[in-house]
Amino acid sequence: MGFGIMVFGAFLLTDALSTEALGFLLLFWGMKVASRHCTCFGVAKNVAFAGIFVSLVKLAWKLTDVFSPGLLTETAANVFSSVYTAFLIVFYYVFFRSIAKIAEETDLPELRRSALSDIPVVAVLLIASRVCYALVAFAPDMLGGFKAQMLATAMLLPIIVMAISFVLVFRCYMRICLEGDENMEEKRNPFKSPLEYYEKDKFKNRKGKK
Repeated sequence: MGFGIMVFGAFLLTDALSTEALGFLLLFWGMKVASRHCTCFGVAKNVAFAGIFVSLVKLAWKLTDVFSPGLLTETAANVFSSVYTAFLIVFYYVFFRSIAKIAEETDLPELRRSALSDIPVVAVLLIASRVCYALVAFAPDMLGGFKAQMLATAMLLPIIVMAISFVLVFRCYMRICLEGDENMEEKRNPFKSPLEYYEKDKFKNRKGKK
């Protein structure tokens, strides 16, 4: 279904590792695979594709700031970061809505509720992170001795968002499969990835519940 690929994409979609472009690429790839079997990821797939290029611009911006400090103004950097944050909120909205839709189609109400409830949580966390960055940049005196804590909070919140997305996609990987895959035979290749071991357990659990 493509969720195995999306798991890695969701993990890499974080500013902490500067791997957002790769994260969007893997998410797009996983959604493209999933789109062969359902129409749930049509919009999310297009937004993920756009995210590859948007995040590459962000990466170029960061590299420019490293190698040519002072070339980009603090105001311009914050404006671009705010636009990027807005883009992430839109992406997570359509992505989680897609997951909610496929969870509904596969009769997984708990997963659907989780996907829908995660949307406002992710939006609040991303906005809070951007506000913290803005306070550090434009009102450091107001923060006093809490500037370091505020900066740490700003960096931590997007990591929490990534973790929320990763857990949600991993749950999809564990619970959702193609019809008939429950009884699929062991692969002939003796060398298995960690995800293949999870896949084996997933099918055993599904058969045990019947």
